[in-house]
Amino acid sequence: MSLPGTTSTSLLRVEDDDAIRELLASAMRSAHYEVLVVATGADALRAAGRGTYDLYLTKPFSLEELRFRVEAVLRRTRTDASAARAMLRGADLALDEDARRVWRGEEEVALTPTEFRLLTYLLTNVGTVVSKDQILERVWGYHSEADGRIVETYISALRQKIDTIEPKLLHTSRGFGYCIRPPDQS
Repeated sequence: MSLPGTTSTSLLRVEDDDAIRELLASAMRSAHYEVLVVATGADALRAAGRGTYDLYLTKPFSLEELRFRVEAVLRRTRTDASAARAMLRGADLALDEDARRVWRGEEEVALTPTEFRLLTYLLTNVGTVVSKDQILERVWGYHSEADGRIVETYISALRQKIDTIEPKLLHTSRGFGYCIRPPDQS
C-alpha cells in the first residue's frame, strides 16, 4: 500500500498489547506504510526471516512521535536513486526539492517560497561563496542594478530559521557574498 510514484515502505513492529497492536497497525497503514505488527520477539524473528523491512520500531512513543521517528529514519536510510537526486544537503541540513521540504537535523523547517528558492540556490553551491548579484539573478531574476538589500533581508530570515542550533551553516563573506559552509569546511 504505497502512494502513487513512491516505493513501498515495510515496517515491522513488536507489540504485546492487543489494543496498541491494532492501533499501531491502523495508524501506520493510514500513513501509507505496509506494516506487520506481531506480538512476540519470536514472531518478529520469524517475520524477519520471511521478508525485508525498512525499519524496526521501539518503545516508548506517542503516535505522532512514532510517525515523526519513522519519517526521520527513512529520510536517513533511503538510497533510492530518484530520492538522492531530489535531495540537497549541507551538514545536517537537507532540502527535498520535489516535496518542497527542509530539515535541520530531525526538525522540519517551514520556509516561504522565496526562502526555499534562496536556500536551494545556496545548497546547490554548498561551500562556494555566491554574490548578491548572483543571488538576485538566480533567485529573483533581477540583474545587478536591483537593490541588494532584499538579499540581506532574506538571508537574515533564513538564519533565523536554519541557524537556530550549532553549528551555524549560513556564512557571510564580507564584500563577497554568502554561502552554506558545513563545519568541516569552516
